[in-house]
Amino acid sequence: MSLGGASVGTLGVESVQAVTTVFEDFENDLGNYTFASGQSGATTVTSPTYSGSYALEIDNTDTELYSVSGLDDYPQAGDTFSYRVRATGGADTVNFGYGVTNDNKQYLVKIHFPNSNVFLYKEDSGSTLLGSATTGFSLSEDSWYEVEVDWSTNGDHTVTVLDDSGSTITTFSGNDSTWSDGGIGFYAYIASGGRAYFDYVAQSDTGGTPTPPSIPVIDDFEDGNLSEYTFSYGESGASIVSQPVFEGSNALEIDGTNTELYSESGLENYPCPGDIFSYRVRATGGADSLNFGYGVQGDMGKYYVKLHFPNDNLFLYKESAGGGNDLLAVSTSGFSLSEDVWYQVKIKWGGEGEHKVTVYDESNTAITTISAEDWTWRDGGIGYYAYIASGGSAYYDNVVIDETTALGRFESEMDGWETSNGNSISRVNGDIAGVARDSHTLEVSVNGDSEPSIQNELRLQQVNCSNHPHVLAHVLPMSVEGSDSPVSFRFRYHHGDTGGVEESPEMIVDQGCSMQIAWDMSSVSDTALATPERIEIVWYPTDHPPADGFAYNGTVYIDNVYMTAVKNDVTYARNVCKHQDLERAHGMRVDEIIDTQSSTVQTGRYKYSNAAEVTYRIEKLGNGDIEETVDGDTFLWKGGAQ
Repeated sequence: MSLGGASVGTLGVESVQAVTTVFEDFENDLGNYTFASGQSGATTVTSPTYSGSYALEIDNTDTELYSVSGLDDYPQAGDTFSYRVRATGGADTVNFGYGVTNDNKQYLVKIHFPNSNVFLYKEDSGSTLLGSATTGFSLSEDSWYEVEVDWSTNGDHTVTVLDDSGSTITTFSGNDSTWSDGGIGFYAYIASGGRAYFDYVAQSDTGGTPTPPSIPVIDDFEDGNLSEYTFSYGESGASIVSQPVFEGSNALEIDGTNTELYSESGLENYPCPGDIFSYRVRATGGADSLNFGYGVQGDMGKYYVKLHFPNDNLFLYKESAGGGNDLLAVSTSGFSLSEDVWYQVKIKWGGEGEHKVTVYDESNTAITTISAEDWTWRDGGIGYYAYIASGGSAYYDNVVIDETTALGRFESEMDGWETSNGNSISRVNGDIAGVARDSHTLEVSVNGDSEPSIQNELRLQQVNCSNHPHVLAHVLPMSVEGSDSPVSFRFRYHHGDTGGVEESPEMIVDQGCSMQIAWDMSSVSDTALATPERIEIVWYPTDHPPADGFAYNGTVYIDNVYMTAVKNDVTYARNVCKHQDLERAHGMRVDEIIDTQSSTVQTGRYKYSNAAEVTYRIEKLGNGDIEETVDGDTFLWKGGAQ
């Protein structure tokens, strides 16, 4: 099964710099720190945290710890970075150091909670006050504050404190050029019973406040138009309005006429199996049936949720490609629907064909739930289908993926991916055959590295890896200077269980050819899947393993990195990889010879251009699954071959 060559057309390159560097998020232990005092008071805890699974707690004893090596990166002059801090139980002074040489040489942001004061000191075997804020604001316990430091190369230091709503409560500046880089440190002086917490020390290369990725939006109508949509009919009835809205400034209104519209491309995200997603819907003035489609295949073919307001009914249908409708589930009693109320409809689209639809009222109380199983559609767009009685209007808003499985689609941002060792990454816009999912993909420029990699922390920690234990990515190793060998790819999964890291088998991809690489992680321990820290994609040319020290230059394209509950996705990718390996070893496949065939079993041989023959066996099992064995490797297709 040949994938053929891949071509690269004219590429539009966007800046690589709009990424977030996380200096410390405490997802690992404190092994990179030196304690000046109070080691017994410091630990990482699971609550409270600002981001991820862990934060640093300093409890019941004065503690000083700092790190000057061992972390992936540290702030330096020219950076704008921030950290999160929280005090409870009467904690007194909670300090953060940067530019640290040791506990006596550093810049120190000092927050004194009892008096609501913030200071900036230079500590150099003595203290020099560089700036302060002591009036006009107050500090509270049990609240996460963000402290942002703009460390300019000219020696200016601007300290800004923001409350948990993101509002600035105080800012001040000082100047000193003694240090331009160094480590970081955490110093807390605790009254009896007090505790201090630190979390999420991060720097945004574009400046401003670094924040974890937000919930992926499918559509919130904030762009003010419907250019991404195709109308089956009723275009005159659809418009973007500013009232009523559930969130933001805009919502979709369908008014006065029955209207059907759908989108298959152009939005940044679309739901897929393994996702939990939701939308908000509201009826007024006698609106009848307000429907929402997913897995949309065009004008006909989709799943759709139907809310029938006059009779207080909820339905889930499958529409076939020919337009026929199959009722999958229904709820007709035990709840009521009111006009002029925003309802949330949450859909769990399971990886094994499960569909669960739950409707929540304005108080976030579930009022009805239906479930069904169907495998017909595995991807597709979204759509809105409203059927309006005279004088009625329907509204839709805030269509989002509540639990994402996407690690990297690169349509609007870098999605939290980073690289290291002098390599660079950028989003490119162009025709990259076989790898680009939509309009953008990730380009990795390798600059003298023997084992390049890209890494992601924040996106991974938004995924429920226990429910989605399979990871996939499209890759295209475009060039390796000094070698024409294939390229070996692996995933590495870092976690909080014993051992801390798991690695996939290698997957071999020819230069100039695109392929989907995949890893079934279901054998990884439950604890490891429940404690995700970081995922990497690593690679090297097969004729120069990293131990050779072959520091090469080249280009790799990567796109559509995601986790899924659909094991068939992994099976398909493994199967393609297996056939590509066979063609690499034996040349093109030129024939298939069937030796035996029955209603449930087929055996035969694949014949290749070098005259080699490879046996295969395909069996349809009693439960409908299909088991395929090729050259000793077995592939199980759940529900039949896809």
